[in-house]
Amino acid sequence: MEKILISGYRSYELNIFNQTDPKYKYLKKFIENRLTTFIENGVEWFIIGGELGIELWAGEIVLELKEQYPEINLAIILPYTSFGENWNETNRGLLESVIHQADYVNYTSSKDYESPKQLNANQVFNIRNTDGAFLIYDTMTEEAAAGKPKFLYDLIIQYQERTEYELHLASFEEIEFFIHEYEEFHGGIDK
Repeated sequence: MEKILISGYRSYELNIFNQTDPKYKYLKKFIENRLTTFIENGVEWFIIGGELGIELWAGEIVLELKEQYPEINLAIILPYTSFGENWNETNRGLLESVIHQADYVNYTSSKDYESPKQLNANQVFNIRNTDGAFLIYDTMTEEAAAGKPKFLYDLIIQYQERTEYELHLASFEEIEFFIHEYEEFHGGIDK
């Protein structure tokens, strides 16, 4: 894989509302660990759609990892031109910061928001233009049925029926295991 799509739960779906939340710090460390593995296995482009939560956190991490791995790139493919404009100031600032540092930014619709079809078209485009996806999505929880990542997960499963496409899922159980191991070997998180 050279190009991987990254997505998952939105921050509010994880009940993470600020950067001081320990869950935020551990999730970022988990994502960093997984992205490093992808880089070491040849991934050069990380693609996100700009959503709050896993996507923007992964974008921040890719930008940080560029210091150690200058060959990697971050692409943000937004679903429409006014994306994020109705977010609060803090969230808009995060989106703008990641966009300004990304290697490539574009839109799948050159219009402002008109309908949910733009979101679906964005997901389809991002799947078709990547070799695989890393999705933080737990198919075994009640939240899975209602979570935003379910739409992307379902599209990927349909796409896999027609073509080879890698899907790397990370469940809550896997994240918890990582946290326990991290605490055992590092004594907690300091970042």
